[in-house]
Amino acid sequence: MSTIRTWAFRSRLGRVWLASTEEGLCAISLGARADERVIRRIASLARFHVARDPEALAPAVRQLEEYFAGRRNALDVALDLRGTSAFQRRIWDIVRGIEFGRLRSYKWVAEAYGGAEYARAVGSALRTNPFPIVVPCHRVINDDLTLGGFAGGSRWKERLIALESGQMALGFPEEVRE
Repeated sequence: MSTIRTWAFRSRLGRVWLASTEEGLCAISLGARADERVIRRIASLARFHVARDPEALAPAVRQLEEYFAGRRNALDVALDLRGTSAFQRRIWDIVRGIEFGRLRSYKWVAEAYGGAEYARAVGSALRTNPFPIVVPCHRVINDDLTLGGFAGGSRWKERLIALESGQMALGFPEEVRE
C-alpha cells in the first residue's frame, strides 16, 4: 500500500495544507478548512495510507515560504497528476505559463488553448485545480476584471494577487485571520 504524506503550516497569508505521494504533490489546499479539501482529493486516490510527514514535504514547504516572503516567483515541485484529464493538464500548463504578477482572463486562457468557446471549460478545469500557487489559477480573472472564483476563497485570491503585484505590506495586521 502506498502512502500519502500530509503536512499543514501557517504561512503569512494563512493556513496551507499539503499532500504528497511518491509521484509528487497530489494536493495543496488553502485556508482554515484546507484539510477538508485535501482529504477529498486524497480520497479520490484509492488505496493509500495517510500519514503526517513534515520531512517529506519540507522542500515544498520551503518553496512556499520563499514564495510568500517574495523571494520566489514559481514553485518547482513534482505533481502527482493521477486522476486528472488531459484537458485539465493542458489548461494547467497554460496557466503555469502566466508570468508572476500578471493577470489573464479565462477567455485569454481559452484562446491559448484553442478558442474563446472553451472559457467555461477553462473555468471548470481551474475550479478543480488541486495545486493552487503551483498552478497559479489566482492569476486568472473574469473579462470584466472581477476576480472570479478560487478554491481558497476570494480573500486568498486577493492576497495572492497583492503579494505578486508588490502591493502587500511586509506583514499582515494581526486582525487578518482565516
